[in-house]
Amino acid sequence: MMKRSACLLTGTLLAVAVVTPPPIVPPPAESTPATPAPGEVRGRLRVSGRLIQYPDGSPFVWRGATGFLVTEQVIRSREDEARSFLRWASQTGFNVVRALAMLPGGWEDGHAFAPQEGLAALPRVFELAREAGLYVHLTVLNNTAKLPAVDLGAIVEAAGKACAAVENCALLEVANEPYHGVQRSDVHDAAVLAGWARKVPAGVLVALGPAQGDESSEMAAGQVVTVHLGRSRDRWNMVRRVREIEHLSAAVGKPVINSEPDGFAEVDCVPRQVGCYTRQTDPALAYAFGALGRVFSVGSTFHFEDGLRGRIPGPVQQAAAAAFIAGTRVVPDATALAFRDAGWPGSPVARFRAAEGAPSDNAAVRAYSGVAGDTGVLVLLGVRGDPGVEMGSGWQIGRVVSEWPELRVVRLEPAAPRESHRVMPRSAPWFAWVSPTCDNSGTGAGPPSSAGSS
Repeated sequence: MMKRSACLLTGTLLAVAVVTPPPIVPPPAESTPATPAPGEVRGRLRVSGRLIQYPDGSPFVWRGATGFLVTEQVIRSREDEARSFLRWASQTGFNVVRALAMLPGGWEDGHAFAPQEGLAALPRVFELAREAGLYVHLTVLNNTAKLPAVDLGAIVEAAGKACAAVENCALLEVANEPYHGVQRSDVHDAAVLAGWARKVPAGVLVALGPAQGDESSEMAAGQVVTVHLGRSRDRWNMVRRVREIEHLSAAVGKPVINSEPDGFAEVDCVPRQVGCYTRQTDPALAYAFGALGRVFSVGSTFHFEDGLRGRIPGPVQQAAAAAFIAGTRVVPDATALAFRDAGWPGSPVARFRAAEGAPSDNAAVRAYSGVAGDTGVLVLLGVRGDPGVEMGSGWQIGRVVSEWPELRVVRLEPAAPRESHRVMPRSAPWFAWVSPTCDNSGTGAGPPSSAGSS
């Protein structure tokens, strides 16, 4: 364990009672316009290290929306439905829509379309998306167990050519959940998927598809990695799995897209029953997914029941979608945050009590911070009372960005010289303040195991 100085408070410990929080405090005006402007296609996206960028090198903040059946709508001459959904997605603040290239056999309630139908419709799908200012995340192979004799590599190659012909194909994903029982046995093999991926023209970003484990690098041969987060654990421990995606991105040195976090619906329901594929209704969870995507520098897609069918969602899903977009705007798009766990050298958070064995009902479940120069964001998950956070040398709490029951997001800023504490807004959580003259960052090459929040 790395040693740290035992410097305690030289200022005053503030204990401000927490009042019942409002549903949401909107993010700051400079990063969230009152009415989000429609999206804009600015050329073919590229990869730089762990980030996705526009051609000019500026950051592309991935704000995806599930829109699986937009392709079927084009095939069945229901373009008005597709156009309405894509316009809604753009006006809500999304910049990517995830569509399927094929769905042989369909779902329990229908919607089947063959590979040749999907491939023929792709140029129009890309065109409609571009009209709405959207990029497309194209998932190619689905339900392949129903196609025992079909050349799947040829399908991937044809989809790749369709992507190469347009600028707004953000990502070609070879297969949806390759490990799933609805996929053919050869689709389960990462080496086979990588061979098919090599058929895609150069310049098109490719992902093989998600591995079965959140942190598995088995499917990391493409330029981008996609992940479908596991949906077990309690709500905040489920949400904090975005941290595991950051682990994966750092390990493979590539962008990772959280393309199916826990989905959202109009009512709580049993997953996979007919007409109900998702189950979350709490917009606080959607906000957390969006905000953590920025803190951890990973892409995020809003996965929701009506999006599966490419239709404008009901009011509960709309509220969650708006919260998700607001979460992705905790800092301006041009700001790329670097994750700093509690206790790491240079982290704004010196100590975090929950990581040191405090009762779960007296501290936040997790505390995650991201910094860029003199800007920082702190996300507290599962807050109950005093979150047990002690600020590190040189940092202080700025304003509260957003506040929900059990979720707080605050802006961090450099501490003024010799300032050891400041008065907090009444609705803010309790914090312990460390004098900037104290060194709480520790020494050594790695984070202290007892202070980290992962």
